[in-house]
Amino acid sequence: PDPLTRALVEYPKELRGTASQIMEALRRGGFRGIPMKGGKAIASRLRECSRVLKLNGLDFREEQIGSNTIFTIARLET
Repeated sequence: PDPLTRALVEYPKELRGTASQIMEALRRGGFRGIPMKGGKAIASRLRECSRVLKLNGLDFREEQIGSNTIFTIARLET
């Protein structure tokens, strides 16, 4: 998979926030080399990889809160 999808699958905790906040959390978590800049481009890429995330046991949700789109990516309970 691409670097963003791989980082999301490997990230051990739930991620919740805007697309830019999720990218910042991944960077703080040590995931480097994800060539994404700009919130809209990141949001689009998150939506594109949502199917692969689900196939890897992750729940992918997005919701509109005010003018922000908030994404949640978390491990499905087994």
